[in-house]
Amino acid sequence: MSGTVSPPISNAAPPTARKFALESLERTYDPATVGYLEATGLVAGGRYLEVGAGGGSIARWLAQRAGPDGHVVATDIDPHCLAGLAALNLPNLEVQRHDVAEDDLPEQSFDLIHARLVLIHVSKRQEALVRLVAALKPGGWLVIEDFDHVLVEDRTFPVRNVVQRALLQKMVSALPQVLWARGHETGWARKLHLRLREHGLAEVGMEGRLLVARGTSAGAWIVRAFFEGTRAEAVAAGLVTDQELDTFFALLDDPEFTFTLPIMMSAWGRRP
Repeated sequence: MSGTVSPPISNAAPPTARKFALESLERTYDPATVGYLEATGLVAGGRYLEVGAGGGSIARWLAQRAGPDGHVVATDIDPHCLAGLAALNLPNLEVQRHDVAEDDLPEQSFDLIHARLVLIHVSKRQEALVRLVAALKPGGWLVIEDFDHVLVEDRTFPVRNVVQRALLQKMVSALPQVLWARGHETGWARKLHLRLREHGLAEVGMEGRLLVARGTSAGAWIVRAFFEGTRAEAVAAGLVTDQELDTFFALLDDPEFTFTLPIMMSAWGRRP
């Protein structure tokens, strides 16, 4: 085999802000995600689960692939942003409120399960992974995608300006510290390959994608959402100042400013 989602902004954020962040994630990561899902060989008539469906773009695509004889379940802990998906009234698509960290799933029920930027935000991510594996039919595929915020030591390499590079380095160094304080597991995404093998999956593989983006792009809105969602904690901890964040946000509005997004780790495996 060569993005929801629960982005790192609060589900309590203004609906329009969260919706825009979700749309930016979809525009940036959906093409690669679709490639990974297609490589599993999904066919019409299958039963598919999209965990943390976010804005619903991948769930909608799965419903098209499942066809009238298939069935897709799209879940989110806060399905507010799935209202548009539910309003489509697709006969083979079901929207559910579901907390993958706490709520059970029907065992051996799905031919494909996908989760993008979900488990990294779940404190009980190990238990959630057990549930997802158990919910696969024999022969079913699990595809997990999560960010690794620290694997690349120097994420400032696209930046020429020395002052801007120093600011970017401070930003990307502060964010993991806030996420760790929230309970994020260091190295979770880079260990997905190992975790899927430990849970008995076969044909396990993984790829990491590092994207370089420009200001004003969808990638810029993804980064803005990260830092707006962690701003209060980062400032309170003395990691960055409000002025530095405002300067950084101004750079994200500059189409000449280039930067890297975190590596998106995409891992897959099949239940024997």
